[in-house]
Amino acid sequence: MTGPETDQPVGDLAEWSRYFDQLEIAMHDFEAALAQRDVTPLAEIAVPFGAPPEALRDRWAADYARLGELEFRALALREDLRAEFSRLHGPRRPDGYGGYGSSIDISG
Repeated sequence: MTGPETDQPVGDLAEWSRYFDQLEIAMHDFEAALAQRDVTPLAEIAVPFGAPPEALRDRWAADYARLGELEFRALALREDLRAEFSRLHGPRRPDGYGGYGSSIDISG
């Protein structure tokens, strides 16, 4: 049997359910860290073989939307931190001194 949107075979329902469980736990942990402004990257989770079964399409869509929301919030936090660093070193820095945050790359 193949997935409705691709020629890829449909994966195992139990494996995909475990994958989404792990993904949702990781997103919850990320969201809690984001609220504390103490974000670490999401743990890497192995994606099961095949396309998600049709029974899990709604769950997949909800998790995908939540990931997009978390990405947006993480990027906003990154910009807030960059603005704070810029404000810290401002115009009063000595010549030739970059100051706090001038060479830091905060990746989302």
